[in-house]
Amino acid sequence: MSESLLRVAEAARSNPKLHPVEGDLLRPPFKKGVFDIAYSQGVLHHTSDTRDAFRAVSALVKPKGLLSVWLYGKAGSYAEFATNPIRPGREWSVEHRRLAWWIVLIRHLLSDLTRLFTTRLPVPVTYALCYPLTVLGLVPGLKYLTFSIDPDFQARLIENFDWVSPPFQWHHTKEELAGWFKEEGFEVLEMLPHGLVPKPGALGRKLK
Repeated sequence: MSESLLRVAEAARSNPKLHPVEGDLLRPPFKKGVFDIAYSQGVLHHTSDTRDAFRAVSALVKPKGLLSVWLYGKAGSYAEFATNPIRPGREWSVEHRRLAWWIVLIRHLLSDLTRLFTTRLPVPVTYALCYPLTVLGLVPGLKYLTFSIDPDFQARLIENFDWVSPPFQWHHTKEELAGWFKEEGFEVLEMLPHGLVPKPGALGRKLK
């Protein structure tokens, strides 16, 4: 069992309705159609196959139940990028769509090059390399080429490490995600907004 699950289990001692479970997302340890609501934030893209993981998780939702999924995104075509839903306060991304698209393309290339090495290094070395990357996250403009712009240093450090260390990391467009919802029998209720870097999220209701 992971340390994080053990911490959750300890916190759940005071809540008899909370039951932490550790399992394989590609083969979930639950019957199909048992959940009213299923929620996944930044998890499915770290499996060996995001689409298969989505299929497995979506099958757990009851008819008329809700499913919310958030994934790592990619630039995609400019036509796709230009219609991404942007959070309030990110007006720059809207006003400079073409430049933002290029920034995301370059960032993705840098990410792939970085991960060629970091996913093969010892974990302590990878973690140490995240420190200069985290400092770079303070530099206006350049911070968008890193993997976290959180104002808190420790949060940026953890998010950078979370980005460069996992062996699996897949990226998808909102069009892909919406298509998966429909293929699995869901009505898409809302495409969730994000910042400059695409992180497609959607909320859907299972039709039957």
